[in-house]
Amino acid sequence: MQLSNSEMLVLDVLWRESPLTVGQVIERVQRESDWHVNAIKQAINRRAE
Repeated sequence: MQLSNSEMLVLDVLWRESPLTVGQVIERVQRESDWHVNAIKQAINRRAE
């Protein structure tokens, strides 16, 4: 399975600071990138499927 850059960043945040709420994941990913909230939510949803 190959992960996108956005999925890797989301997983990296979770590995470092888990457990986090979705809101906390979004907040931390935005600190490290210029991604829009919807892009982060999509990355989270792809991993949840």
